Amino acid sequence: MIQGSRIDQGYEEDYCIIVMGQSNADGRCTANRLANTDFNYKGISTGYPSARTTEDQYPYSPGDATQGLKIYFKTQFTSDDQSLDNGAWDDYTIGVNNAHFGAVSTYRIGPEFSMGVKLNDLTGKPIYIIKVGYSATALTNNITPFTPGNWNNTNRQIAIEYFVARAIRDYKAANPGRRLRLLAVNWWQGESDAQAGISTATYTAEFNQFKEYIRNNIYGYFLVPAGLDPIWNIVKLNFANDAAEALINTALTNIVAANTGFHLVDSTPFPQCNDLTVAERAPIALGTPNSVGGQDNEHSSYIAQLAVGELCAQNIINAGLV
Repeated sequence: MIQGSRIDQGYEEDYCIIVMGQSNADGRCTANRLANTDFNYKGISTGYPSARTTEDQYPYSPGDATQGLKIYFKTQFTSDDQSLDNGAWDDYTIGVNNAHFGAVSTYRIGPEFSMGVKLNDLTGKPIYIIKVGYSATALTNNITPFTPGNWNNTNRQIAIEYFVARAIRDYKAANPGRRLRLLAVNWWQGESDAQAGISTATYTAEFNQFKEYIRNNIYGYFLVPAGLDPIWNIVKLNFANDAAEALINTALTNIVAANTGFHLVDSTPFPQCNDLTVAERAPIALGTPNSVGGQDNEHSSYIAQLAVGELCAQNIINAGLV
């Protein structure tokens, strides 16, 4: 049951997006490649594989905040005690507070970057991001978990109790008279379930449990005006590209077809890190590691992250939520 209403409460509103999943949701691309003037551009989701001509570029200034984006940041380390009340809303800053991978010598982005920029460009309003992305974490609870756990039943609770609840508490304290309206839940996950041989039916059943938990526990924290229910963006996998992953992609496709307000976002037309052409990878040569410490492997590249984020934002726009 969706709870909360702007209509009777009279609050001014800001916009929020939630990103959940495993490593691609968190972002494993080398974001230093945003310095590329040919393939860092707004509109790449429809323009790729063409290079940039006159399009505006996404902002890239290492160590500087991205204007218009806020992120609730708890910790960089997935092995830390996630129950610690140590989060804060910060200006979104690549390489400082936008990923949970840990101390690394490279910059990373997930889909929230271009998603937030596109929505901020359109609305002129700050976009608040709650991101819970943990590398190698599975959905299904019968898989040996990586830290901090599987999504059923550990990480879903972490997302609600230790991120969303506290993020909303702190936002309210800093913004009396305002509330966050949830625009979308974004889910990019399933690679670990594929590697464990999880079937289409099992993943679908486990996702339905996850979905119901999120729906029953998350929406009451946000403004959800009548007719403006948040959408779900479900990202199609492009990692191993094998038969096992195809089973999970079938599950994701079926989930979207069975649920109103769910949208399948196709990451497969866009390159993995190890597939970047010479022009696309500039100014950093491919490597494992590359010259700035990134791993150019099967994870989605900066081009794919920009494109997926744009597609997620466009689904919000098409749904009339902004």
